[in-house]
Amino acid sequence: MPRRPVDTVRLATIFSTVCLGILASQTQSMAHQVSAAAVHFLDASQRAPRGPRHVFHDGPGLYDDYKPLMTRQGNQSLRRRDRKQLEKAFHKDFRLSSKAFRYIVREIGSDFKTDGGKYSREFAALAALYHLATGETYREVCIAMRRGLSEPTVMRYVHRFVDCVSTKLKEKHITFPDQAGLAANAAAFQRRSGFPMIIGAIDGCHIPVHPPPEQAARYYNYKNFYSVILSGIVDARGRFISVNAGYFGRLGDSGCLRHSPIWQQEVHGPLFSNAGYYLYGDSAYPLQTWLLKGYPDSSANQQQRKFNTRGSRARVIVECAYGKLKGQWRTLHYGLRTDTHDLWASTIMTCCILHNITIDFCGQGWSLDDDFGDGVRADIAAAQRRNGGVHSFDEDPLNGVVPGPPVVPDDAGAKVWRNNLLTYLQTLPRW
Repeated sequence: MPRRPVDTVRLATIFSTVCLGILASQTQSMAHQVSAAAVHFLDASQRAPRGPRHVFHDGPGLYDDYKPLMTRQGNQSLRRRDRKQLEKAFHKDFRLSSKAFRYIVREIGSDFKTDGGKYSREFAALAALYHLATGETYREVCIAMRRGLSEPTVMRYVHRFVDCVSTKLKEKHITFPDQAGLAANAAAFQRRSGFPMIIGAIDGCHIPVHPPPEQAARYYNYKNFYSVILSGIVDARGRFISVNAGYFGRLGDSGCLRHSPIWQQEVHGPLFSNAGYYLYGDSAYPLQTWLLKGYPDSSANQQQRKFNTRGSRARVIVECAYGKLKGQWRTLHYGLRTDTHDLWASTIMTCCILHNITIDFCGQGWSLDDDFGDGVRADIAAAQRRNGGVHSFDEDPLNGVVPGPPVVPDDAGAKVWRNNLLTYLQTLPRW
């Protein structure tokens, strides 16, 4: 019996009709379910009053863990063993001692506003310190501190804290020594390196930042990231005695020095030239009668290389100070996430002040044996291996080829002075 031909058009029409019917029935069923759920929700919202909003970061946090250390009386009430363990944990979380913390809170006083009575001044200062010490985001600070703390509140506390510390404590903790301090400093550097009359080591440090796109070019440095420069001078203990922060990353050490107050004759004259003291820096700086640097490695003879080696013993202390600074206040290592230049400078200045306070309160401050992390250790090792050479700023990947900052030339009289100094050092029995 012959097969009847299949009417494909009719089958397709029937299949489409069936599918549309099924889809319509399912859609209608889902619409009924959604409508019923909406009615149920509205009825429930009208029947039951709305409860308090749930706060995710509620409950006790780090402040509650260390509350006995917030006051001197609470500290003394602890048993010696408990106090020692709690103090060690506090130092690990906040990078300074509880005694130093109480001193800071007392010094900034009522200038540090906390928006009413919900959070104490100690709680707000701890939140800001935790951000500076760990480099964590504001959200992570909320999770650690808890008590319903919000990210905008942490941001306000951090901004106010760095503003108060950088303005109220700078003149007290970052100053040049008096005459007795200069003499003691020079003696310490001479014991370390053999050079007489050095009172400080100078260098620059790049702090990563996130600049706005329209200003990014001026912050792009020779290391291929965006930064501002911290130009600092440290004494023989690794304390900062002069800090200038916020220079554009592409400027370089020589350019920062040329724009700093210490470059002016009326500033460096009474400090150095009149008394015979001087600073020691690396090859990126111009040779001056008050700023010594080593001989160029490419043309140095044996005695000049020995001169450079001895000088590096004096200079390396500023490299270690920067390593300690970034290891202690990790926000400088991970990078400043705000986009305000003034806030960058205030944050860097605050960290330098806190660095000095820890040395004043703890003796040696932050030890090189403490946990810096591999990144900071690599920075220190690279700095100690650096053998000189003026960095090139001629190439900028954002703007193509642009002129770099002007290089300050070496002073001719300073070259004669350096040669005379080498001749004098060769006469010393321990040279």
